Amino acid sequence: MTEDGWAQYYPGSSAIRLANFKLVRKYGQVWELYDMEIDRTELNNLAGQKAPLEQEMLNQYSDWAGQTGVLDWDVALPKSLKAWKLEGVDG
Repeated sequence: MTEDGWAQYYPGSSAIRLANFKLVRKYGQVWELYDMEIDRTELNNLAGQKAPLEQEMLNQYSDWAGQTGVLDWDVALPKSLKAWKLEGVDG
């Protein structure tokens, strides 16, 4: 990660912020890009309009996830259910 950015992972969802841009995705959905300086409520998805920036952010997220051991939710969920001896997310 760069000094002016951060990345996070929530079960099934992901986010990375670099300067005033935030790239986010909910589980099972595509990445969305927002300019937090002019769109703090995340209403104007810029995905596809800033391809080089998106790719840089995706690369940084992937590097961070690899370094910190973040597993894709499709991998983590079955492992967690097995470890907790649960049949599904509802118990």
